[in-house]
Amino acid sequence: VRRYFGGIKAVDGVSFDVAPNSITGLIGPNGAGKTTLFNLISGFYKPDQGEITFQGERIDGLSLHQTFHKGLCRTFQISRELKLMTVLENVMLVPPKQQGENLLKSWFLQKSVRQQERKLRDKALESLESVNLLHLKDEYAGNLSGGQKRLLELARSMMASPTMIMFDEPGAGVNPGERRTLASRIRQLVGLNLFDSHCHLTAEAFDDERPAVIQRARDAGVTEIVTIASDPKDTESALEIAAGHDGVWCTAGLHPHEADHFGDETVERLRGLADSPEVVAIGEAGLDFHYDNAPRDEQRLCFEAQLHLAAELNLPIVVHSRDADRDTAELISSTDARGVLHCFTAGLELLETGLEAGWMVSFSGIVTFKRFDGADLVRRVPDDRLLIETDSPYLAPVPHRGRRNEPAFLIATCEAVAAMRGQSPEAVAELTRRNAYSFYGLERDAR
Repeated sequence: VRRYFGGIKAVDGVSFDVAPNSITGLIGPNGAGKTTLFNLISGFYKPDQGEITFQGERIDGLSLHQTFHKGLCRTFQISRELKLMTVLENVMLVPPKQQGENLLKSWFLQKSVRQQERKLRDKALESLESVNLLHLKDEYAGNLSGGQKRLLELARSMMASPTMIMFDEPGAGVNPGERRTLASRIRQLVGLNLFDSHCHLTAEAFDDERPAVIQRARDAGVTEIVTIASDPKDTESALEIAAGHDGVWCTAGLHPHEADHFGDETVERLRGLADSPEVVAIGEAGLDFHYDNAPRDEQRLCFEAQLHLAAELNLPIVVHSRDADRDTAELISSTDARGVLHCFTAGLELLETGLEAGWMVSFSGIVTFKRFDGADLVRRVPDDRLLIETDSPYLAPVPHRGRRNEPAFLIATCEAVAAMRGQSPEAVAELTRRNAYSFYGLERDAR
């Protein structure tokens, strides 16, 4: 150990839990033993005393080759569990004095490793190209800037599905732009796929860069989007967007702000639009007694008509309710339609009414605001009734407050909801994505 790694510092009595598919960052002073901890977990060397276990299994008794085949591997300042890994890429990340003859021999003498080499190397090069770092493929990472180094390390690692990623000094030396890129690549790497169940891609705020907004969402792990319509004309625009992009669907409806334009012809027009395969729900419908942009009796008539239409067409309905808890609860209780209370900020009575009726409840970036006091209600929603959304371009979550919101920011809401519920972001991402597929009647396996 001292010959090939230059000596080690003690890591004594360390115990921590890392959930599968999680990202863990360690921050501490020089000499605290962070890198040593990585080496011990990865099996690069053995402890002088005690034992190392991972997910309940003792690993310090394994040979280096066995450790790799169990998916435990370490690269420069990053430790991860992988199904497959090649040290050829790792070696380029470490100074020659730290490579060690035994490491190279124990790895490259294995026949199974040689058979995988070309396949994994091709994948690594493809990943480097995806982050515009292919020209650095043969560079020693220590000579690069902090941001380039971490992006290079990550790209070289995108060869399989990891169940653990650990960063030493996460974000150190990385400028904000590179950190955002790094974060999106990490989410892709760990398979953190998100479903934005409610946004407004037809909004004028997106006119100058709508395709770029959708691509940024993809890069951030937001793999599916439902863009919500506010009136029949808006529905037509939403249909055009959905038809032009895989993984994007839309709704057909009339927002309560537009209820004074409601009439029999509106229902017929919405019925016709809803016949399109891209339309997966009726709405956005509901009641808004906060702004009262339309008379309340007209809002009720408009909402009731869309509840009937949703039930008739066997489509779910997306409901907006603000300062109208009692009236909304009464209408929910009187319908057979299934729906979602979107951007939920109401009280316990409406929440319980919705849940008793079998409805979904969706939370937006509001849950990240300092003034949000509904954490208890977030916890009350069962796993199979929970959805998350951006409601973009409105309600940008922290840390994007003050900016135009967009689907790529959904991870902030996911993380906030997860923290309130005592769940991992990965668990919330998976269950809300599954729920959105079910609620909107989509064939998940077909996508």
